[in-house]
Amino acid sequence: MIRSLWTILTTVALVNALALGGFVGWLISSHRLNTERLERVRAMLAETIEEEQARLAKEEQERQAAQLAAKQAEEQRKSPVAAVGRLQLAAEVSELVQENLERARKEQEALKRALAIERTALENERAKFLAEKNAFEAMRQQIKAAESDAQFKKTIRLYESIKPAQAKDMLLALLNQGNTTQVVAYLNAMSPRAAANILKQLKDDPALAADLLERLRSFGLDPKLADGP
Repeated sequence: MIRSLWTILTTVALVNALALGGFVGWLISSHRLNTERLERVRAMLAETIEEEQARLAKEEQERQAAQLAAKQAEEQRKSPVAAVGRLQLAAEVSELVQENLERARKEQEALKRALAIERTALENERAKFLAEKNAFEAMRQQIKAAESDAQFKKTIRLYESIKPAQAKDMLLALLNQGNTTQVVAYLNAMSPRAAANILKQLKDDPALAADLLERLRSFGLDPKLADGP
């Protein structure tokens, strides 16, 4: 009897398995079931009804909380307080821009003033140079006129004819009277030998001798010192 019961149960189970297999085969062949749908069914059946209800309730709470937060954010954006904040921010940005523009303007003005000062200094230097040049040219013309004068030539012959020591004393007297240009003109008009002999007498005052030599160079003459009279 037990064997008969076991045979019946086995037969029923086999028939159910075949029926289930046939049903699944029909679902697949009729494109009503695929791997993705089968996975969704498995996931759904893996969760109990109580767990599903708890999950759905939690998701609903989260959705409502998100909606409430979005609504509050929108209300805050539209509120007068938020508008005032935006206006204040815009005012601060505008003030910062104005400060930067003002700083740039002041720096530009300072640069212009510096350039103007430098240009004025250059113009003053140029005017000074031209004045000195004109004065030098005028002095050269006076010296040239004096050198062509008969009295000037007579004086030069006198200096060349007397002893160098005596000529030195006479020229020093003129220097002490402030007639430096006249002394240089005399030395320049003399023969190089005579001028060199007179300058040799200034061995006790090498600074004065060097100064006179430098002034002679400005006349275009570099005297060569010769030995003896």
